[in-house]
Amino acid sequence: MAIPQRIAPLAARAASLLPTATGDRARFVASRRDLENSRPLREPRQLVERLLRRADAAHAQGDSAAAVDWADKALQILFHPQRHYGDAISPLSRRGLEDLQPLRRSTVGRLLMTSPDPQREVRPGGSRVLVLAGRSWTFIDRVIKDLEGEETFEFRTRDLSELPVGERPSRRGVLEARYEASTTGARIAAPPSLVEDLAWADVIWMEWATYTATWLTLLDGIDARIVVRLHSYESFTPYPQMMDMAQVDELVFVAPQVRELVCASAPRAEQAGRISVVPNINNFSEMVSDKLPGAGRTLIQVGWANPVKDVEFTLDVLEDLRREDPSWTLLLAGSPIGEDDADPRSRRIRERLAAAGEAVEVLGFREDMPQVLRRAGYIVSASRHEAAHEAIAEGAAAGCVPVVRNWPEFAEWGGAASMFPMDWIVTDARGAADRIRSTADEGFDPAREDARRWLFGERDPEGTRRAYVRTLIGDHGTEKG
Repeated sequence: MAIPQRIAPLAARAASLLPTATGDRARFVASRRDLENSRPLREPRQLVERLLRRADAAHAQGDSAAAVDWADKALQILFHPQRHYGDAISPLSRRGLEDLQPLRRSTVGRLLMTSPDPQREVRPGGSRVLVLAGRSWTFIDRVIKDLEGEETFEFRTRDLSELPVGERPSRRGVLEARYEASTTGARIAAPPSLVEDLAWADVIWMEWATYTATWLTLLDGIDARIVVRLHSYESFTPYPQMMDMAQVDELVFVAPQVRELVCASAPRAEQAGRISVVPNINNFSEMVSDKLPGAGRTLIQVGWANPVKDVEFTLDVLEDLRREDPSWTLLLAGSPIGEDDADPRSRRIRERLAAAGEAVEVLGFREDMPQVLRRAGYIVSASRHEAAHEAIAEGAAAGCVPVVRNWPEFAEWGGAASMFPMDWIVTDARGAADRIRSTADEGFDPAREDARRWLFGERDPEGTRRAYVRTLIGDHGTEKG
């Protein structure tokens, strides 16, 4: 007989008290439900340790399916998005990486995440480049467009999410394949619909190091050079740790602080043929530096609905400024926040926006950002973590004064200072308001011109293009990765 829906959570809680496998499964179910409802866990590490002990016991008994299943449960808790992209600061932001210790002590955890793979020679590149990605092509499309002007390269692209069902990679399938490769050396057969493209390619470029990148590194019979590029999102997932880095000829990061975190959390990274940091390609010449009336008292945040963007930091800055001068206003560009009244954060932000009234204008998603940025004199990065944060670079190119929070989840890994000048960076909302006040009025034009000068000097398009060419060809000369 089915348990009524309102009683099911109570039954799961009761079952979680049992000192058995059933109890551990119930603990997992209850904890995952708490995370999905934005409720923090009281003892996540103890739960992860219990689940991994179950995985190790199954592994010792030769039950690979159970070993993977228990490990999967542990990883779902350890890397649940709510723990890394929700309201709380990610546990991986701390240099000690204590959250990962249960994996390091577990036999199955080591097989999945740290045990070295057989090393091999680095493969050269060539002119035929196969680009693989999922649904996000924004950043790699810019690279392709820029390099297609080079007669050297021919590009093909494949969206892995559009492969036939049964051929496309899946999170659970990748986990099973990683365990199999670590225990038996067996690898995944290339999907039939991709075989021709894989054979054609001199270089396979994997955009985003999610489970699709792990899948690629576990495919059998790949002769092409493999390049994998990481942004910041993947830093807080298990997939860089699970990859067969010995198959990666070049591991490309878009920012130094991301490299620092991933290389510390993913010991296999040292097996990659080369590790490099290459910024995104961006056409800053599209930005217009002329400002419209009122820009000198206008802030803008681009991207604000996601919890990681922490728009409440920017609202705190605005309130600080308006206590002395009510002429300050804020523009919010990007997808809107959710309307879920059960979500305390979204409810709180909507209330703050309503209280701010005309001082805040929500623009929604815009495709005319060069024109939108003419309305703003200051661009704020309030995020908890970022990689390159192209919106700030675009704002500087558009003549906005950058105000960059020292992203707290990357602060111990180099932080915003890895990407931007120190005088752009603030530690808290009061510091942000003070930076804005100190550059207002007569200081406004000098500050924004200094930002533009730095941006165009640092982000040299030709130098960036050459870096991508060297990555594809595999010719770095005597450079050290």
